[in-house]
Amino acid sequence: MKQISDETDLVLARSISNFYVIEDVTRNLPQVTENIGQLRAIGTNIAAMKVMTEEQRTKLNALLPAVSPALHSIEYSSEVIKTNDPQLYDSVLKQPYQLLNTEASKLVMLYKRTLSRAGNHDYRKRLCLL
Repeated sequence: MKQISDETDLVLARSISNFYVIEDVTRNLPQVTENIGQLRAIGTNIAAMKVMTEEQRTKLNALLPAVSPALHSIEYSSEVIKTNDPQLYDSVLKQPYQLLNTEASKLVMLYKRTLSRAGNHDYRKRLCLL
């Protein structure tokens, strides 16, 4: 759908770059922020209690897949903006996009490792190190 929109100029913004900035600010970033906030809250609770409940594990398993599509959309947006308006990308957006991608990816990997280790009998000790 995005590709068709790109190729036919069916966007409401004056430029394709503006459309993707608007898309990220109004849809993708809030979704990523909300999901990461929930991940952080659960992770903080796990670290404080030094144990992961089955409910927390279920919530983490549900939240992690929700982060990736929004991050992929943001990555796609950054590529479109970089291609169509390199000056805007380089002067304003490059650093925030790269920082978001790097830090969010690190966080997702941390939680994935935590969940994979949670199957082991000594996961409570490992979670104390978070």
